[in-house]
Amino acid sequence: MLRNDLRIVTITLGISQAVAYASSFYLFGVLGDPIASSLGIPQSTIFISLSGAFLCSAVLAPKIGKWVDLHGGRGALLASNITFASGLAILAQAEGSVSVVAGILVLGVGMALGLSQTAFAILASLLGSEARRAMTGVTLIGGLGGAIGWPVTSMMEQSLTWRGAALCWALVHVGACLPAAALLVPRHSTAITEPRPQSVFRWDRQATQLAILFSGAWFISTAMSAHLPRLFVGLGLTQEVAANTAGLVGVAAVSLRALDLVFLNQLPAVLTARIATLCHPAGAIAVLLLGAPAAPLLSVGQGAGNGILSASTGVLPLAIFGKEGYASRNARLLLPARLLQSAGPAVYGFALAQSIASALMLSTLICIVMFLMTFGLEAREQKS
Repeated sequence: MLRNDLRIVTITLGISQAVAYASSFYLFGVLGDPIASSLGIPQSTIFISLSGAFLCSAVLAPKIGKWVDLHGGRGALLASNITFASGLAILAQAEGSVSVVAGILVLGVGMALGLSQTAFAILASLLGSEARRAMTGVTLIGGLGGAIGWPVTSMMEQSLTWRGAALCWALVHVGACLPAAALLVPRHSTAITEPRPQSVFRWDRQATQLAILFSGAWFISTAMSAHLPRLFVGLGLTQEVAANTAGLVGVAAVSLRALDLVFLNQLPAVLTARIATLCHPAGAIAVLLLGAPAAPLLSVGQGAGNGILSASTGVLPLAIFGKEGYASRNARLLLPARLLQSAGPAVYGFALAQSIASALMLSTLICIVMFLMTFGLEAREQKS
């Protein structure tokens, strides 16, 4: 594949990821309160529905992964734009809890079709084992969904109401992302095929280790996105300072992805993932020892670790197992992570209610388990 063509595909996929995350995963951090207040429904209805969307995504992902292996990821990506737009349009017209729940669940289908793993599968089919830098590039651009998603949605909501904000994101999907993907993302490559019988997915040691690693990463990422500002307020920071400090997560994530794109990609993928698992604990221990002055270190540690680990969900399975059956294998490997993701905010919220120390000890312990799961993977990677 020509270098310029690769750059165009990477940028297109990265922008599609930024829009997808901003208009689903991060949407209700801004619109949750206005929707509940406007319609007179409990806020819990929205966030329980969001957990349902995560579960819906988890259930559908393996079948979608198998379909992508057979037919390529472009079709799934195009379908995701239509599905996201449909869910957002339903939400924009909602008049009560039933239509709100329906819209959010449709967004869950869009997540299964169009979030990171579909983009990674497209790149794996095009580039095989050389896809690492492109995958990191996609996560670098896609990270803007978290960095700018909240402020952009907030501006839309303030000027157009929450209904207008949902409708604007729907129009971005069908008016920009859909035609861009249709024109710029290549059609199905025969490089990815249905797995041969001897390579059918099985839960061996390496697969189990990767599933535990990814589950921990997704659990902590979701928990931090829900509770990090609250944790900082508990340390004594004001709401404004806590929000600004938590915003360093996005800055650190984008910075580490850029560093990985330029320099760290020369290191083995397992080694960079291993280092990433220690970033959150470093910040957490600093907070436990120093208190509020170390809050920025926790944000930077969380962002740095998550910045690398988000790309690792695409890079590590490719490096260790190869590209045959890539999409369906990844869907199976990430199924536990998708299920735990929905529990992250509630479980971490309970730990935080006990004490800040309890919450940070919990997330640090999870990271230590993740660190241990990176050992024993190198031999398979070297053979691929």
